[in-house]
Amino acid sequence: MERIWVPYALWIGLAASMAPGRRWLAVQAITGLLLQSLVLSPW
Repeated sequence: MERIWVPYALWIGLAASMAPGRRWLAVQAITGLLLQSLVLSPW
């Protein structure tokens, strides 16, 4: 994830959760962010 998008990560999740029928998208975004913060990658 590019550093320029980091400030928008929270707002993207909130916007996705507000859209009707898009809660699964918010869950996927939050899960992806959680996994990214937990998994240590040498890349």
